[in-house]
Amino acid sequence: MGGENIKTQTLANGMKVIVQEDHAIPNVAMYFFYKVGSRNEHPGATGVSHFFEHMMFNGAKKYGPKEFDRNMERNGGSNNAYTSNDVTVYTDWFPSSALELIDVYKRQAIAKAREEVGAFSSLHQLCEKVDLSAVNRRMIESLIKAGAMDSLEGTRSQKMAALDGAMESGQRAWRDRECGQEGLFGEMLAEHAEMPLPSVPDWADKEKLAGEKELLGFWVTGHPLDRYDDKISELATHDTSTLEGLAKGVEVRCV
Repeated sequence: MGGENIKTQTLANGMKVIVQEDHAIPNVAMYFFYKVGSRNEHPGATGVSHFFEHMMFNGAKKYGPKEFDRNMERNGGSNNAYTSNDVTVYTDWFPSSALELIDVYKRQAIAKAREEVGAFSSLHQLCEKVDLSAVNRRMIESLIKAGAMDSLEGTRSQKMAALDGAMESGQRAWRDRECGQEGLFGEMLAEHAEMPLPSVPDWADKEKLAGEKELLGFWVTGHPLDRYDDKISELATHDTSTLEGLAKGVEVRCV
């Protein structure tokens, strides 16, 4: 693999993610490497690594056996797995045109959490209730920049600055629930205490609008020319509501 267009990131759970963009073919390929193989097996207990390889196809908490596989194949994709001496690998590949399939799983994860708690009140609550194995940091960043989380507590800049801590807290909460860990008072201690949002300056309107345009293709909370309203009003002689009935040849400066 060449060194061009490679991005790396280590998630809070220790998983290292390596991404390389290559538009030579219209496919997306994902490889999951687990550092366990036949060399880790005890004498007389061989085949365990290969057994876990096959368990990868056996469904998960949210999806039944082969359900994910069928969805992949229905959209032109495929998957496989193999085990070697020191690694077990699970692979997925699918047409880039089917990337929307991944977005479907993300939307389902958020919708499921909304059904459980209703409207979210804070970034920390969202990260604790949404399945972060389906919704990653990049997606939450995009929602913040697009203004989709403006109803939650804090400014966009505060939520962006708090995102790492909120996701780490959310992952701890998910691990606790998966392990069945609860305090002496059960559900009363099930929620992790929320950290206060950091005190950081809000983004300038120009930066907010740039994020909306980048992610949505249009502006939502304003327009880049809004800051020139006073000057435009001074120069304009008419607006579009006063054009009807003007005499031919009248000079018009319109907004």
